[in-house]
Amino acid sequence: MSKIYKLINKISIKKRSFFFIFSLYSIGFYFAKDYGITWDEFFHRNHGKENLYYIAKNFNILKYFSTSENIGDLKIGYLGYGAFFDSISAIIEKVFSLDNDKAIFIMRHRLNFTFYFLGFFSFFLLIKTVFKSYGLAVFGSLFYLFNPRLFAHGFFNVKDSVGQALAACALLPLYLTYKNKSYISSIVSGIICGIAITTRIPIVIIPLLFILTLLAQDLITHKKFILKYKTLKVILVFLLSLVISLYLFWPIIWESPLLSFKKIFFNMKSFQWNSYNYFWGEYVKGTKSPWYYLPTWILITVPIPFVLSFSIGIYTIIKNIYKTNLKNYSFQLFMLLSFLSPLILIIFFNSTLYDGWRHVFFIYPFMAYIMILGLRHVLNIIDDKFKFNKTSIMLILGLMTFIFPAKSIIQMHPHQQVYFNFLAGQDPMNNFEGDYWGSSMKKGLEWILENDNRDSIMIVCKSNMAKKNAKILDIKDSRRLNFKKMDLKEISYQGDYIITNYRGEANLYSILKKVKIVPYDNEVFSIKLNEMKILSVFKQGD
Repeated sequence: MSKIYKLINKISIKKRSFFFIFSLYSIGFYFAKDYGITWDEFFHRNHGKENLYYIAKNFNILKYFSTSENIGDLKIGYLGYGAFFDSISAIIEKVFSLDNDKAIFIMRHRLNFTFYFLGFFSFFLLIKTVFKSYGLAVFGSLFYLFNPRLFAHGFFNVKDSVGQALAACALLPLYLTYKNKSYISSIVSGIICGIAITTRIPIVIIPLLFILTLLAQDLITHKKFILKYKTLKVILVFLLSLVISLYLFWPIIWESPLLSFKKIFFNMKSFQWNSYNYFWGEYVKGTKSPWYYLPTWILITVPIPFVLSFSIGIYTIIKNIYKTNLKNYSFQLFMLLSFLSPLILIIFFNSTLYDGWRHVFFIYPFMAYIMILGLRHVLNIIDDKFKFNKTSIMLILGLMTFIFPAKSIIQMHPHQQVYFNFLAGQDPMNNFEGDYWGSSMKKGLEWILENDNRDSIMIVCKSNMAKKNAKILDIKDSRRLNFKKMDLKEISYQGDYIITNYRGEANLYSILKKVKIVPYDNEVFSIKLNEMKILSVFKQGD
């Protein structure tokens, strides 16, 4: 054992770090196949094809993208959704001639995870650059990677998770621009910010705050409004690269950039979603969510050690700015404002909200950075008070912080998207929606196929999520399944099985926990995570 330890010790921390990171990516890439299909994925696949068709049409190269499918122009109603991920996945599908749904959606999940992991790796590089410590970079970047709920979204959420990843990728070049006023880094950060904005419109607040940060640097330095010529040039380069990137990677705005962007922005700001959120045990209309909707969802779905580190991090930033020169901590202030501003603006504009806080996942890299400041603050206090070995302290703190989130990721696989901490209650589904994405349907269908050898099986479901998830199964298995939309007026449903993830069925969930009622009186399979039952399969007839 001692020989192994000595051998590991000889390997540089740099090589160990990259081996650790590569291993994490390989594991995630392999297990991407376990996740089911979610609500938006078919739309985004079609959206990618539409983008590809639109690009080919504009460049007069349609003959290279010939298809038998009926693909039309981009839909004006969906302008708020960026083309970057969808177009890349459509190109991969075309280049590799993927011809079955299972292969296509597994590819998309792996590509989604690749984006998520690029965000993690970029975040790791940011921490290493800012704090000049490989140890802190490894442990600190786990705040980004080991959030269970966001981890699962990293496999199937092509809007919010990809937006989060792109925001994380922009941070290192933004920091280098802030620190060195480098033209190269300002170009790179502008390009990434442009792509990120096409993915999630509210990300536009980040480059605006960054420009204000650069201007504030000069203002604080000279104690009067004097701008350095180089600062102005860096801002101009940043803005030009951002605008060009925004234009190039968003085909729908090619014909009328300003008008299209305005239409998109106001469409997303006042997006009409007429359904309801299940929030603290009541159904609340999405257009009338209370101001504390987003803060509550963040508080109940982020691991408690992360929340504590974040709170200490905010205290650290405020203390640093109050007691020392703001100039030395203006980047920390930028990170704090980048976290707070989107939340404040959404509350101010009373924007439509639904499905938790996924619309603002892009603020999480800023939140994770503040968590690291909190972790480092505790590390320094312990080091000053007790004079322990700093590496040992970091290992102990890291273990205390990440062991339970990592355990949740393993135990809940592949349903980490329903992670809640204890603040959500003993059974969070009494108060909030569980698997609103519907990806758990895959496991329910797999159980039915494994336990019923009939050639034709009728599945009854309230939504079309069961039918969608059949597409990620083997073709020979999915052909055995037939689907019928549940008629809520019927007391008894014709079919072999009823499958539900309880979305919009809080009353049914509550009743079934106490008594069995027809036609839900013969549960044959369920997915239970602690006290939550996120999916049930009921057998009909004999």
